[in-house]
Amino acid sequence: RDRDRDRDRLYCMVPFIWTPRFFPNYRAIKSTWGKRCDFLRFTVDAVVGDETVGFYNLTVPSEASAAREARMYPPDDVAVLHNMQRPWHCVDA
Repeated sequence: RDRDRDRDRLYCMVPFIWTPRFFPNYRAIKSTWGKRCDFLRFTVDAVVGDETVGFYNLTVPSEASAAREARMYPPDDVAVLHNMQRPWHCVDA
């Protein structure tokens, strides 16, 4: 019997806003409680950035390319959710 297959597994999905202000939180989550997850995935909407670095819509190829050049394109452990509503885009943090 495969012991690894019978083991409980933890899949963690963390909704996130991909902007430089929150990058320290991203790293902190990965290095602390994220280590408890068998699979850790952050989720963001397709618009990344902020007023300081600019906004990039990753569904638009030219903006996705610009986001890569600006080092604002999310890494592989971040799932970009396209066509997602952004109710928080007008919330003051």
